[in-house]
Amino acid sequence: MATQGPVGWGILGTGMIAKKVAAAVKPSREYRLAAVASRELPKAEAFAKEFGSPETKAYGSYDELLADKSVEAVYISFPNALHHEWTIRCAQAKKHVLCEKPLAVTGLQAQEMINACRENGVLLMEAFMYRCHPAAELMKATAHSGIIGEIRYVRSSFCFGMKDLANVRLSASLHGGVLMDVGCYCVNFSRFIAGGEPVEVSAVAEFGQESKVDEVFSGTLRFANNIHAQFHVSFRGSGYRSTEIMGTKGFLRIENPWFAADTDVLEVVAGKDSKKIPFPPGDRYQFQFERFGRALRGQGKLPFEPEDGLRNTLAIDALLQSARTGSAVRLK
Repeated sequence: MATQGPVGWGILGTGMIAKKVAAAVKPSREYRLAAVASRELPKAEAFAKEFGSPETKAYGSYDELLADKSVEAVYISFPNALHHEWTIRCAQAKKHVLCEKPLAVTGLQAQEMINACRENGVLLMEAFMYRCHPAAELMKATAHSGIIGEIRYVRSSFCFGMKDLANVRLSASLHGGVLMDVGCYCVNFSRFIAGGEPVEVSAVAEFGQESKVDEVFSGTLRFANNIHAQFHVSFRGSGYRSTEIMGTKGFLRIENPWFAADTDVLEVVAGKDSKKIPFPPGDRYQFQFERFGRALRGQGKLPFEPEDGLRNTLAIDALLQSARTGSAVRLK
């Protein structure tokens, strides 16, 4: 494997997420798209032509990509149910792993993925790209600066319409559902801002009669530091995404913090005073690959360790349990 120069990335899968990722990899000098794999070679070839360079290789099987020595790290863009298997297979092939969110479908799977990567000496990170952008630290630092007093409440929502039963998001066998798909953002954001882990969660959900997965989900997380977080996510709503962080002296409002544009702002309201702080510019996916690549090269640390993905998964586990049983669930 190469030990210097641009990081050679391989992408498993050629779907929508893979295309977003590849668009970020293409323009950088710090990383390059070394290879892409699909179960259908023509799809991989078309993907490599659109997003790669003349040197980008296209494979008609995932195992061929894992055998490619020019591939140092792999982005797993697969549906949720496949993250566990392919993370472990990448680790065994000595490839570093950036895994699409959510990291796993159970806490046990997440721990096994972490163990496999550690045993094989490779990095693992859950692909929450918004956490790699300077805007994430701006939001958290402002929230904890005292300008809004002590944080007491975090609210978030992520809704859009989804009716196509052929979409993997609505597949029970692939562990779809709105909590796994976009609720994971809200859970992660709540934990990130609270600066700790929930001690108790409760939730309600609407499960599709045909899909059998949660299509509407509302959850509450209670943290040990007296912070409460609530979120609502839905496949049956409009394209609504927003967050608020409320304190004893004021609040912050952020529209769409996970995919905010360079023109978006962090709104701060404290008593009669209010101001808008511009978000730092830059592509979240590019920041993600740059920071992961620097950690891979020994030039810095990961933005967050894989155990963060484990803890997010455990919170999601508990929320699903609460929604199914109708009772609050305490976490250790």
